[in-house]
Amino acid sequence: MRLLLLSLSFVLSLVIFQSGFLLKRKELYMRSRCSDAKLRNSECWMQRQYKKVVILLVDALRFDFLVPTDANATRSFFRGHMPNVAQLMKDGAQIGVFLADPPTTTLQRIKALTTGTLPTFIDAGDNFAPSPNINEDNLFFQAKSRNVTVAFMGDDTWYVLSNISNYEFS
Repeated sequence: MRLLLLSLSFVLSLVIFQSGFLLKRKELYMRSRCSDAKLRNSECWMQRQYKKVVILLVDALRFDFLVPTDANATRSFFRGHMPNVAQLMKDGAQIGVFLADPPTTTLQRIKALTTGTLPTFIDAGDNFAPSPNINEDNLFFQAKSRNVTVAFMGDDTWYVLSNISNYEFS
């Protein structure tokens, strides 16, 4: 009887763990299009504010390296190692910090950033999948639908994820 209760409590605890910790996410295959919006005017997009936008995403870069050295602040070993960034910030560049919770694989993070979804532990298996495409609405699809040129640079993670052949890749 004790063994049966122990076994049942073990199975119950596994079910609770699996349902709470290993979150499941349902992919939505629908894409947002202008025709979805019931607008009276034909233009559903806002006017472009900039001709070009550069998004530089560096995996595992310490935020301290980008922060300019302040004369009044205590000197940190990591601060101010990229002095050109301070000038870019004066010219209007922005720096964003992305604090990642586990799991922290690059593929999951890129999927989360481009689709606006939350990564889950189950997504970690995509790192080993032959073609982990983004099947949901994402920045790449929206850029392509507006005839915006997108270029990738770096390892093949971007190319594999974007499942598109019309983008420039180097």
